[in-house]
Amino acid sequence: MAILLSTISPPLSQDNIQRLKEHFDEVHSFPNNRDVPIEIINRADAYFCLKRGLPEGVSSFKDFKSLKLIQLSCAGANDLIDNPSFAELTNSNDLNIVVSNASGLHVTCVAPYAIACILNIYHRLPEQLLNQVNKQEWIDDLPDHHGNRYKVRSLRGKTVGILGYGHLGRECARLLKTFGCRIIAANTSGERTQDSGFIIPGTGDFDATIPEKMFSSKDGNSLREMISGSDILISSLPWTKQTTNILNADLLCLLNQDGVFVNIGRGNVIETSELMKALNEGSNTISAALDVTDPEPLPNGHELWTHPRVLITPHLSGEAELEFELATDILIENIKKIKTSQEILNRVDLVKGY
Repeated sequence: MAILLSTISPPLSQDNIQRLKEHFDEVHSFPNNRDVPIEIINRADAYFCLKRGLPEGVSSFKDFKSLKLIQLSCAGANDLIDNPSFAELTNSNDLNIVVSNASGLHVTCVAPYAIACILNIYHRLPEQLLNQVNKQEWIDDLPDHHGNRYKVRSLRGKTVGILGYGHLGRECARLLKTFGCRIIAANTSGERTQDSGFIIPGTGDFDATIPEKMFSSKDGNSLREMISGSDILISSLPWTKQTTNILNADLLCLLNQDGVFVNIGRGNVIETSELMKALNEGSNTISAALDVTDPEPLPNGHELWTHPRVLITPHLSGEAELEFELATDILIENIKKIKTSQEILNRVDLVKGY
């Protein structure tokens, strides 16, 4: 391959650009995603970009006359899919372009984030922080939501249901197993499957041996069974039509007493009104930790922001150190595979959307 066009923002480091030059005759970087010369677009063999897709001023993938690979620097492909010109990739026989995402590179930050959120809730650190900031008083008997005296809840012996058993789900399982948790999980098939794509050595659960039992996320009865047996539910599902509103208040109310719902996937899995209903009306007094919401961004002043049993971060759990370095690793590996006519890593199914 001769030409690489990158619109990654912030700009790629000089070290990364130098690494890429070992595999491309030319590397052109436009971190502002604007003012990309049409002649470079016409000649680009590979396009390294954020989830937003086409550079500004480019309305059609057909302008990429030599393009073979679109490498996303993020795990989600839904913004690219939502681009009106995306249909060209699925409907045109003239475009031989493959798309790869960066799934797998965020396991070292998003999975620990999920565990940190659970521990924050179990140790009631948000309330302690509020006391520190607002009262500056030594209060060692802070009552819980039931009026009982302060105590630390233990992860040991808790059952964690993981909804979506891809890279993130598997790494959550591996980490939580070390805390003495019992792991159950759901994927589309309900079967144990091997992991695929980009895997950071030492992470995950390649053969899906950690869960005591697998459930099917597309089987309503199976999903209900998993949730009803869980103390903690972690959703790591991608954005697809099939995952939209897969959860509702009734399902979250199946969690065990004082259950915890953690969403590190996409906010579309549950409408916020349904989440509020579960929080306010459910007899099981659940808590929630959300890195993603519906809608996103969550509107200023929304009642979810101030709910006493909710932690919210603005989709930042995946903003990792060395994120673009790892995404560059995936790009370089994919270039090698394309040159040798092998299947690329993390190929996005343009019909499924992930």
